[in-house]
Amino acid sequence: MHSMTELDDYLRESRELFEADLCELLRISSISADTQYRDDVLLAAKWVANQFRSLGFETETIEGSGHPIVYAESPQVENAPTVLIYGHYDVQPPDPLEEWITPPFEPTQRDGNIYARGATDDKGQMLTHVKSAQAWVQTAGSLPLNLKYVIEGEEEIGSIGLQKFLVENPQKLKSDVAVVSDTCQFARGKPAITYGLRGIAYFELRLTGPQQDLHSGTFGGCLTNPANAMCMMLSGLMDEDGKILIPGFYEDVIPLSDSEREQFDGLPFDEAAFAERLGIDRLHGERGFSTLEHRWARPTLKDADQRPKKKTPPKKGKWNRTESPGSSFDQPVTISSEAEPSRGEDLAAKSGRKRQRFGNVSPAVGDSLRSTDTRQHSEVAERTGLLKVLRLVVRTVLAHVVP
Repeated sequence: MHSMTELDDYLRESRELFEADLCELLRISSISADTQYRDDVLLAAKWVANQFRSLGFETETIEGSGHPIVYAESPQVENAPTVLIYGHYDVQPPDPLEEWITPPFEPTQRDGNIYARGATDDKGQMLTHVKSAQAWVQTAGSLPLNLKYVIEGEEEIGSIGLQKFLVENPQKLKSDVAVVSDTCQFARGKPAITYGLRGIAYFELRLTGPQQDLHSGTFGGCLTNPANAMCMMLSGLMDEDGKILIPGFYEDVIPLSDSEREQFDGLPFDEAAFAERLGIDRLHGERGFSTLEHRWARPTLKDADQRPKKKTPPKKGKWNRTESPGSSFDQPVTISSEAEPSRGEDLAAKSGRKRQRFGNVSPAVGDSLRSTDTRQHSEVAERTGLLKVLRLVVRTVLAHVVP
């Protein structure tokens, strides 16, 4: 009979080996957004596939138009539940490089942590699921359940290949539960089960004015400066209480239950310390909701890039609508609108929302676990939802520049 003590001993004894494997993967610069790293992305896929093959799992490297998906299945266990595990081996570009204390693809241990690009998004979490299976196989000889792994290489660029793979392989991916660990825990010693994620409806608004630079002393005051027009638009999108003024913006937002709000409120969250960590004097958000509710359950409309910049172009604005868990979304769409023939305002929108479906989880406030009913939307509802939001945004912002 398998002993948990035996399993714990194996994990403890194998710690250095597991960390060495993680560092080996972290040294691979699998940047999916940059074609010059194509070979590194393929190398990372091969590395992950070899991990599964070493465990005796049936493994495929599924090629498509983009970066490959690594799919693996453990040996079949009859009458046992099946768990589908998702992860990704691609990473974001590490720019700006000057902000790194140590090189992004040279894993470095400091204060008990490993620092490298992808260490927590998502190579570390993904490899945890691989090594946990390895530990069980090595100590018990076989797994007590069925595992299926879907490890993709395009999460950071929209998961286009994954979307096609999911549609084409419903039976292959059939399982009792899906596990995604591309998330985080609340705090050290406070594990969490994430049952919903906020998504994004992203758009860029460009205002064009005269065909050339104009002298302010000669032409100033007789035409609209696009930068001024953008400021007027922005000022009308949100009130001083943090409420978004776009009509219908909150229509598909699923409100938190009293139980959820009580559990959020019961977590040991220090707002002053949180603000200090962000380098700001005070927090701000929609009136009537706590900071954790703002972060986890309420939609927002904001500048899509809030990083400090040395220079910001004056005529271009990028915003996104952060959608609350369960609200509608769609595939990338583009909407164009001209306010006047002489102005070429256009609105390009992209949805980067991740589809996440979870069953009920028993709540346990001490461990910051959460429970909710699974929300499902039809494809038509999803498509209609994002288009509705984008049209409302177009009408609202253009109302400030078009009589």
